[in-house]
Amino acid sequence: MIEQVANRLLSLDAEANQKLVSFEDKVIHIEITDLKLNYYFLFIGGSLVVKEQSERPASASISGKLSAFIAAGTTNSSDAIFTGELHFSGEINTARRFQEFAQSLEIDWQEPLSNIVGDVMSQNIAQGVRQVGQFVGQLFNNARQDIPEYLQHEIQATPTASELNYYFEQVDLTRSQTDRLQARVQRLCQND
Repeated sequence: MIEQVANRLLSLDAEANQKLVSFEDKVIHIEITDLKLNYYFLFIGGSLVVKEQSERPASASISGKLSAFIAAGTTNSSDAIFTGELHFSGEINTARRFQEFAQSLEIDWQEPLSNIVGDVMSQNIAQGVRQVGQFVGQLFNNARQDIPEYLQHEIQATPTASELNYYFEQVDLTRSQTDRLQARVQRLCQND
């Protein structure tokens, strides 16, 4: 089912099949950790084949929670990579190119939709979908910024960076004092 939906979506982007050719000999492993889902994407003849297992080893693996994949798919940046929400292994360049491919898809929803509901209605639906997409993207960005602030400052469930630094300084100071005390005890024992 995922394969059928993905290929149908890819058919709505005029350049997608040409872009898929560059992945012809690659296998991309996608792991959605919180849902315990594993998929292998193979690229055969300009179309996508999705399997739950692959005889060929993965060229690149991308793993993370579903929310990280959604965030990476709804933004045109590599924030998910740099914040450690998505984990890459194997051919990093292949994984990066696959992410760029997914983000570069320009799916023309309006044409097939206009065949069903008419031009005016499809334009209104497309505008609504864009607005919802922007809203969801903004919601993710706000949550990404607000949750750490809430945890640190409002309910004080996690320490701030300055509190962590102070704690580590105190640990280092205690370690240093303990080492000096141990050296002094050893000197006193040797003098007896």
